Amino acid sequence: MFQILISSFKCVFIFALAYVLYLTYTLVVYPYICWRKYKKYSNVYTTPKFIPLLGDLKGITDDLKQGKVHYYEKIRKAPETKDKDLRLKFEGYHPILLLLSNKAIEEFAKLVPTKIDRVNTGRGLGRLGLGTFLLERSTKRTIMRRKLLTSFLSLNSSSRHIPAMVKYTAEVLKPLKEGEKQDFIEICNVLTFNIFTSVLFGEDMVGLANKVRPYKNTDGTTSMLPLRDIMINVFKAYFIQIFHPLSATMKQVADLNIVNPFKRDHENYLTFMEGIKELYRNCKDETSICKQILKNQKLTESEKIFDLNTFIFAGAETSSHGIVSTLFFMKKYPESFEKLRKEIQDAGISKETLFSEGLTREKIEELDYLTCVVKEGLRIDGPGAESFVYAASQDVELCGVPIPKGFPIKVDLATGHYNEDYWKDPHDFVPERYDDESEFYKQAEKEGKFGLGFSTRPFSHGFRACPGQSFALLEMKVAIIVILTLIDYEVDPELFQKEGVGFGVGGSIPASFKINWR
Repeated sequence: MFQILISSFKCVFIFALAYVLYLTYTLVVYPYICWRKYKKYSNVYTTPKFIPLLGDLKGITDDLKQGKVHYYEKIRKAPETKDKDLRLKFEGYHPILLLLSNKAIEEFAKLVPTKIDRVNTGRGLGRLGLGTFLLERSTKRTIMRRKLLTSFLSLNSSSRHIPAMVKYTAEVLKPLKEGEKQDFIEICNVLTFNIFTSVLFGEDMVGLANKVRPYKNTDGTTSMLPLRDIMINVFKAYFIQIFHPLSATMKQVADLNIVNPFKRDHENYLTFMEGIKELYRNCKDETSICKQILKNQKLTESEKIFDLNTFIFAGAETSSHGIVSTLFFMKKYPESFEKLRKEIQDAGISKETLFSEGLTREKIEELDYLTCVVKEGLRIDGPGAESFVYAASQDVELCGVPIPKGFPIKVDLATGHYNEDYWKDPHDFVPERYDDESEFYKQAEKEGKFGLGFSTRPFSHGFRACPGQSFALLEMKVAIIVILTLIDYEVDPELFQKEGVGFGVGGSIPASFKINWR
């Protein structure tokens, strides 16, 4: 009996020692090896000192404590990284190579998907996106699914949804009271979710989508929330999971969803998916994307549901933030606001004509300055700071830097927008930088700083770039036209004076706007 106890103790001790060694290697040794390896390349930006465990989260945490948006560190480091091709970033202890320069992104785009492809790490949003073509590698099947959904999101296909975009933007503004402050992120979340619901499932499904469902809070209580709020909360919860200790130390336990926050987040995710399935089962609109997907015999039932989920998760949340950022910076630079409003009025768009005559694709395309404004809004404060994760399927080189098979890669979508070698006055909101007849553009062109090639990155680049960018741009334009036609708004003056303000996905700064009806 004693010998059995001794043997059992030895086994436990050996297992515990092996696990401690594994954790030490995973959390400290391997990240340090990566840091030493890439530090020797002059075109790779690394932190001056190795920061174990926290990595780049330290700078992000410091910014958050000061009330700045979480991706402000990218903007802050733009001068340091402007001459670099890549950046070694640590999401805590997870090393990732970010592509910074136009050259790096151009070489990357040529290798996707043959030698570099999308990969699902199974962490954070990767857990949320299991089964979706958006996060899975490029197989014949995922490419087919992507092409199918992209066909529904082309400019021609998207244009028929303009009336719904006008309708739901106007409806969400209607209850707002004169002079009251509103968090416009919440307002835009409602309008984009309703738009996406009507496009995906039909207008008769918007009411069902707004039915309240149980959502489990972090304090153990349960709230009854509409599907859009559950979606937003679930998105943020899974994003935070990336930095949870169990995601690295005991990933198997995290994947089983048996302990919080993983258990709670998974239950909330299932509530959301049940809501999507309810919309899917009740969809009757023959013109909806859901009905078109239902008719496709090549897709399985689960693939159809996952792809619809992808569309609403990836589209509604990002579009709303893009609209808010553009509205904010137009007010920070009021000459742009007034110039756009005049263009809209001169085009004959008013409160009366908006509903009697409606908007058409042709009328929207006549608004050249609106296009410049939307592009500049996406440049100066885009919805996403980084792309989804890629990895090399074999050893490759980018800009002379070796990247081993399986090493995580992302496109940096924010830092390049503040690179003073690519853009003239990058910290200023100047829609004229996209107008080749403006004096600003002509001066920027002389200086070689007018955003050539891969400098503009809100939708990423290459074979796996955002499939819904035509729909997103059209939706943003319609929403901004309706908002500027129906209301005026004042931004909290403190936001103009504050450093590090941004409204991208994952941010926590309220967009405090006071509404005035026109």
